[in-house]
Amino acid sequence: MGRLALEGVRIIEAGIAWAVPCATKLLADFGAEVVKVESCSRLDTSRTGAYPYNRLGPRYWDEPSWYQASNPNKLGVTLDLGRPRGAELFRELVKISDVVAENFSPRVMANFGLDYAALRDVKPDIIMLSSTGFGHSGPWQNYIAYGWGLEQMSGVSHLTGYADGPPMRSPVAYTDLPSALLGATAIMAALEYRRTTGKGQWIDLSQYEVGVSTVADALMDYIANGRVQVRAGNDHPCYAPHGAYPCRGNDKWIAIAVRDDAEWRRLVEAMGDPEWAREERFADSLSRWHNRGELDRGLGAWTATQDNQELTALLQQNGVPARGPQPRSGQPRRSGRAARHYGCRDRRTGARRDNRRGANGRERRGGGHHPAASPGYAASSWGDRGVRRGLRADPWAVRAQGMNPPPGCYNTPRPRRRRGR
Repeated sequence: MGRLALEGVRIIEAGIAWAVPCATKLLADFGAEVVKVESCSRLDTSRTGAYPYNRLGPRYWDEPSWYQASNPNKLGVTLDLGRPRGAELFRELVKISDVVAENFSPRVMANFGLDYAALRDVKPDIIMLSSTGFGHSGPWQNYIAYGWGLEQMSGVSHLTGYADGPPMRSPVAYTDLPSALLGATAIMAALEYRRTTGKGQWIDLSQYEVGVSTVADALMDYIANGRVQVRAGNDHPCYAPHGAYPCRGNDKWIAIAVRDDAEWRRLVEAMGDPEWAREERFADSLSRWHNRGELDRGLGAWTATQDNQELTALLQQNGVPARGPQPRSGQPRRSGRAARHYGCRDRRTGARRDNRRGANGRERRGGGHHPAASPGYAASSWGDRGVRRGLRADPWAVRAQGMNPPPGCYNTPRPRRRRGR
C-alpha cells in the first residue's frame, strides 16, 4: 500500500460533538495521526449516542454509534487542562505536533492558557483551528452555540419546510457537518502554506458564517434581485417530478427525481405509458415544472399501488433516480435520546428516578427501571453537565450498576453537588 497523503502529520484534537471530531476524522482517513484529548470530568458528548441493539458492552464508553462515526483511526488521552500538570502535558504534545484543533467557546482555551498566542510561543509554526459558534470577534463571540441553534440563526431553517408550513429544523446538527468539511480543508491549506513559507496559522472558523454560506444563493437572489426565497418542500427549482411519493402500505415512501426529458420518458415507460403522462402539459421539462402539482398527484396515485423496495429496483434498472428507505434488519434499536430519559438521579435529593410515563400520562418514579436503559443512561451521560427536565445525570452511578468507568478515570474524585444550575 502506498503512502497516504497526510502520513507524518500529527494533530491534537480537543474537540467534542461533530464539528471538529468529524474534521479530524477526515484528516485521519488521509493518514494523519490524530490524538484526541478529553477530560475525565467532561468526555466527548458524542459518547452519549445510541448503543447498537441497546446493549452495553465491556467498553461501553467507546460504543455509541455517534462516537464511532466521528472518531475512527484516532489515538486518545485524558488530561485535566484545568490543572497545571494537565496543561503542561498538553504543551508537551503541542511541541511534537503540527496542528491543534478545538471547538470550545473562545474563553475556554484562553482560560487554560492554551490559546493560539500561548501555543505559538511553545511551537512557532503550529497551526490551530478554532471552530466556534460565532468566531473570536464581534458581539456574539462568547455565546455558546450548537448546530441545532445555528441552523436557525443562519437562515437555513427559514428555507426548510413546506410552502404552507412553518420553518423546520433538519434532523441533524446541520452546521456541524459543513463546518467539519471546511475546517479540514482549511487545515490542509494551512499545512501547504507552512510547507512553502515555514509559517503556522490560526484558523478562526465561525460555524454561523458557514451556515450562512450554505444559503448563499438565497442571499444573492435577494441582494441582486430583491426576491425573498420561500420554503418549497421537496420541490426543485428546475426538476419535476422531484419529491417523496407514497407507496403501498403504512407510511411507505419513495424519493424520485427526474432531471431531463430522457429520464422522464424512462419513468413513463416504467409506469406503463399511462395516458395522462402523454398530455402536452408534461411534454418537456419547463412544462412539467410549471404543472408540477398535477404531475405529483398523477405520479403519487401510481406509486401508491407499488411496493417501495420493488419500485426502487424497477426505476433504478430503468435509469430513473429513485430510492426507498433502507429496510431495517436485525433487532429493533432504541434511540439514544429515548434511552437518556431512563434511570437518573434527582438533583435535589439524589434519589433515583424513572422518567418513563405510565398509561395515565403521569411520571413513574422509583423502581422498575428498564434492565438496559437504566445503566445505559448512567453510562451514556458520563461527564454530561447538561440538565434535562430538571434532572442531573450522575456518572458515578455506573459503579452502582456494577460497571467500571473508562480507563484512567478510576481515581477521579466525585464532585460536590452545586445548588441550582
